[in-house]
Amino acid sequence: MAFSWQIVASLLVGIFSSTLIIATDVDAGYDPYLAAQAMVNMASHSWEWGTAAEALLELYNSELSVFGSDPFPGGNVPNADPEVFALQYAKQYINTNGQVFVADSAVGDPASLGVSAILIGQSDSKYIDASNRQADYILNDAPKWSNGAISQRPDVAEIWADNMAMSFPFLAYLAVQQGNASLMAETVTQCSLQRAVLKTSQFDNWQHIIGPQSQDTGLWSTGNGWAGYGMVRVLYTLQKWSGSSSMTSQASQLKSWIKDILDGALLSGFDGGLLHNYLNDGSWFGEISGTALLSAVAYRMAVNDPGMFPQKYTAWADTNRKALAQYQGNNGIFSPAVDPYSWLDRTEFTSGSPEGQAFAVYLYTAYRDCVGAGVCAAPPSSVTTISNPGIGPVDILTSLHVPITFSATSISSVQTTSSTSSIIVPTCLSTQPLCTLASCSGTFVNGQATCKSPAQAGCACFPTSTTPGFTCPTALSCGDDQCTRGFDSNGVALCTLFASGCQCIPTPANCGAEQSCGVGGCAGTFDSEGIATCKGKFETCPCIPTAENCGIEQLCDVGGCEGTFDNDGIARCKAKFATCPCLPTAANCGLEQSCGDGGCAGTFDSNGVATCKGKFATCPCIPTPENCGPEQSCGDGECAGTFDSNGIATCKGKFATCPCIPTAANCGLEQSCGAGGCAGTFDSNGVATCKGKFATCPCILTPENCGLEQSCGAGGCAGTFDSNGVATCKGKFATCPCLPTPANCGQEQSCGAGGCAGTFDSDGVAGPEGPISPEASGSPSLNEVPVQGLLRHQWRRGLRPQQMASQPVRVDSLLAHVSLRRPIVVLNKAVMIKDAQEPSTVTVLPRARENGQRVPVILRQRRVGYSRTVMSATVCDGTYNANSNVAMCRNFFQGCNCTPVPSTCGPPQSCSAGGCGGTIDSTGNEAHCCLNFAGCACSISLVWGTAFIDINQGGQGFSLQGAPNECVEFVNANNAVSSYSILGPFIQCEFYDNANCVLGGSFSEEIAVNAFSTPFTANVEPQLNDKFSSYRCYKTN
Repeated sequence: MAFSWQIVASLLVGIFSSTLIIATDVDAGYDPYLAAQAMVNMASHSWEWGTAAEALLELYNSELSVFGSDPFPGGNVPNADPEVFALQYAKQYINTNGQVFVADSAVGDPASLGVSAILIGQSDSKYIDASNRQADYILNDAPKWSNGAISQRPDVAEIWADNMAMSFPFLAYLAVQQGNASLMAETVTQCSLQRAVLKTSQFDNWQHIIGPQSQDTGLWSTGNGWAGYGMVRVLYTLQKWSGSSSMTSQASQLKSWIKDILDGALLSGFDGGLLHNYLNDGSWFGEISGTALLSAVAYRMAVNDPGMFPQKYTAWADTNRKALAQYQGNNGIFSPAVDPYSWLDRTEFTSGSPEGQAFAVYLYTAYRDCVGAGVCAAPPSSVTTISNPGIGPVDILTSLHVPITFSATSISSVQTTSSTSSIIVPTCLSTQPLCTLASCSGTFVNGQATCKSPAQAGCACFPTSTTPGFTCPTALSCGDDQCTRGFDSNGVALCTLFASGCQCIPTPANCGAEQSCGVGGCAGTFDSEGIATCKGKFETCPCIPTAENCGIEQLCDVGGCEGTFDNDGIARCKAKFATCPCLPTAANCGLEQSCGDGGCAGTFDSNGVATCKGKFATCPCIPTPENCGPEQSCGDGECAGTFDSNGIATCKGKFATCPCIPTAANCGLEQSCGAGGCAGTFDSNGVATCKGKFATCPCILTPENCGLEQSCGAGGCAGTFDSNGVATCKGKFATCPCLPTPANCGQEQSCGAGGCAGTFDSDGVAGPEGPISPEASGSPSLNEVPVQGLLRHQWRRGLRPQQMASQPVRVDSLLAHVSLRRPIVVLNKAVMIKDAQEPSTVTVLPRARENGQRVPVILRQRRVGYSRTVMSATVCDGTYNANSNVAMCRNFFQGCNCTPVPSTCGPPQSCSAGGCGGTIDSTGNEAHCCLNFAGCACSISLVWGTAFIDINQGGQGFSLQGAPNECVEFVNANNAVSSYSILGPFIQCEFYDNANCVLGGSFSEEIAVNAFSTPFTANVEPQLNDKFSSYRCYKTN
């Protein structure tokens, strides 16, 4: 016989003999009771239990919630009946012996059960004690952000929008329990601090998470719902408690912050009538959780302050509610939802979100209360229901039913002698329950799980780990449709629907975003495949390895690491040991870049090599001027500097490529200031040094450096006469000719003495002039031939004969009227005009040769009368003056200085004596004078290296010097040499154990290196130590 719900309801009236409170229910377009049943079936985490308990309280006992008309009678927490369904539900999850209600990896999540605990505590004080400990942990033990905001994570400071609905409604309610207005004010302050971290100036809405572990800067719709609804509950608590009702400024702040969140949501778009998972990102799907919770906030605030939250807010919420109603299935589940355990998962979550189901209940109760307050319009139809719809006989306390409609008709019943009895008809719920529920009491027989309780006898149920006859399956995937997976508070993956309580193998969807291997009890380590997974809680879930996991950094190309640089410039493994930093290889680093580019921030290491210290750390880089600093000596600090091909000296050892100041060893023998790109000029101290290539190296002056002769007494010249009678600077501008001053000349001497050769100048003053008569005794015969043309030679007054000799003058013919102050040295050719008034008569002296070599001749002038100039030319036949080391004419023009030729050079003298200015030629084995005695061979003492009396270049050192192949005796180092250092390039020295380079035994060392390279050093062979008496050195090419 079938029974109607009306009959069952009337029977229930008989069972519950007390008067029932009649309430008005509303048609929201969907079934909140079916939604609540699915919520209770699926909830498996601390925040889900607390959220479900609040939903049940608002749905069945709204007068006990802060939204009731008088939630704090007499300014106190109400004495709630502990048998209230919401409190019975919550009580089973609350631990009264621990520091927190539920052992959890989050700070705030257990506190979501706090309001239920305080209500239960009105009849059992241990729940008040547990509440105080929970609050103490939140306020005093949990980490805090730099501004004091309480963290949602227990191991690091990290701020989550979710915690706004966990910790702070509880703390506000506890303030009422304790009569503590300061705690109420502190709760509002915490809301402000959380907001300061999560809200940006760019948007009205809040970011989801800010912190080092799980940062999510997106505007998550559910996160904004958590924040908004959490502040709504704090606001209602503050306003309805007499102890804080005067805190109007704090209430205004809360309203303003809630309004920001709603205003931002009102501007967001929709997908299928639902808000996007992230409010500011239209690429996300629309989902039910954030839509339901934010719409509930709108209804609650419209009732709280209709002026601040006018009709546009309720109209927006109405639209959302009606759209949401289309997404409830026959089993009461709303979908699609965002995965509550992996909010960044772009796969629509359709198996049912426990929190999403609770939000649908929140939306219903908020809409119901808005209609009841007359703020929202009533729906077209409503029904009158009993005050506790869904609660059946006393043995079915955890089963939720749809509202029960009843009428006042008389019902037949079976009468007994003492009371009225009723018949209970088994009724299967639309949502299959767990077999362990008291309303089901199921068993598992022959592969079938069915309820055995009278109310649901024979109805199918989901077997659990404790269901009689059921054994947990092995290798059960948490992703199985029936499993409805989830981690428990201990981090163990358990099924929560079919096989509830049985362990399952977590899927990526279970694990969610990877967390650090070192937090939350994960205890992660690397697997044999090089993948880091949790070994403690959340076992098998991938995790982000910590420094302890990674250990000492290894090369990026070993062990399957396959490391490359990330965008932050840090090299990390991409295959095995993924995310662990690794040491970049040359292949990672690529070509060296500037130490100052791309975030490299390079500096020199202790070994003198420049490497990046910022991005691309450890990769070599090209030092910048800032790295190199002021130039140091090329010979200091292991710089080992030499000249590059561009003539710039840079370090080749430590501090490679940094410019350095060349040393004498780098510069070598002085070269002409005008050669090899030297571009030498005088420094301010009057010393000529190169300014182009080989900068700072001293160089040999050219006429261009000296310029026109200046006074020997000016500009620091400090000029005096040289032994050859030519005045040159001895101070600044050394070796440059200068014009002698009276102080240089001293007292006048005879014009015929000391090589003066004085005559009268045109101004009548006697000055130097040489012999003039070509017809003098001993003159060679002259071959006279006619020559056509005139002299085309320009003479720069003051140029020395020696300098003229190094720059031969081409003489084609002679001009009759030429004024010469000094003799001209002419190479190759000489011409004489006998009489300027008879130009047709010209005498030419052919090119003179001696021993196959062209011989220089000298042209002299002589005044004849007032308008005629006679030029004479002949062979000088000069030799060196043994006393003055100056070459003078011995034939014609006897006593005049002349430029030597090979026949006049005589035995070679020192290249550094008599103004010779000798240098070694390109062969490397011969030297010739370049200034005085130009072209004459000279003896140059070269420094080839250093000999030392101790090994390893220790003890006293003695220069190895001498002309190429010249035998040199050891004097102070005779039979004492133990080590040596040879300078490049291409030098070979031979050492002899007898004097005069006589070979008793021998030892030689040859090194072929680039010019200006580092010295070659070595110790003497042991059998020859302390035996050398002489040596000779030479170049090998």
